[in-house]
Amino acid sequence: MIRVAICDENNKTLEKLEKLIKNTLGNEVSVSTHDNVFSLVTYVCDERKGKLDAVYIDINSGQKGGIAAAESLQKEYPNIKIIFLSDDIERAKDIFRINPIYFLTRPYEEDYVKDSLYKIIQIVDEDNAELLTIGNPESRKGDSVVLLKDIYYIESQKRVINIHYYDGFSTYYYKLDEVEKKLKNNFLRTHQSFIVNLDKVKKLVNDGLLLYGGTIVPISRSRYKDVVGTVSRYLNIGEEA
Repeated sequence: MIRVAICDENNKTLEKLEKLIKNTLGNEVSVSTHDNVFSLVTYVCDERKGKLDAVYIDINSGQKGGIAAAESLQKEYPNIKIIFLSDDIERAKDIFRINPIYFLTRPYEEDYVKDSLYKIIQIVDEDNAELLTIGNPESRKGDSVVLLKDIYYIESQKRVINIHYYDGFSTYYYKLDEVEKKLKNNFLRTHQSFIVNLDKVKKLVNDGLLLYGGTIVPISRSRYKDVVGTVSRYLNIGEEA
C-alpha cells in the first residue's frame, strides 16, 4: 500500500482527484485530503511523522503558496515525493527547485493521474529494493535485512554497530568496516565510528553534520576536509562549516 496526501483549496477538484486516485489503486492506496496547507502540514508532521509516500499539492495553496510548503516538507522529509497541481501549465517553470516527480494540470485527466501514481509506485519500489543484509554470527535469528533508505547513520560501539533510523535504532554484532563495504555511494564515513546517509543530511554545521530529525553526526579531524568537500558537492552548496 502507498500513502498519499492531497492539498487543494478547491473542494470540488480535491474530491475529483481523490476519486481518480482511489479508482486507480483501490485498496492499495490510503488517501488523506486537506483543503488548506496548515491541515496538510499538521497531518504530515504531527500525525504521520513524515511516514508518507507522496503529497499532491496545489501550487497556489496557502498565503505563501504550495511551492514554499512543499519545499519545507521536502527539506524535513526527503523521502516524500511531491506532485504539483495547477490550472496553469506556465507555472511549471516555477517548481523545479523542489525536484517534484510530476505536474498535474486541471481539469485532471485520468491517464495523467494514473501516470503520476505509477511513478510514485516505481520510485517506492526502487527504494524498497535497496537492502542491506547483515549477518549476525552470534545470533540464532539468522541474517537481518534493512532498507537503505531508512538508515540515517550507523555508529560503532566496541563489538557492535547501531543502525539509527528516524525514530529508533537496531543493534548488531558486526564491524563498521565490513558494513561499509556493503553500502552505496550515498553513504559516507565521517569518523572512525560513524557512517552517515547523505540523503539524510540537512546541512553542515561547525561540529559535524546536522541530520533531518536533529542529530549531529561528528566529523573526525583526519577526514574533515574530504567529508566537507563530499557533502558540499552532494548537497550542491558552498562549504558552510
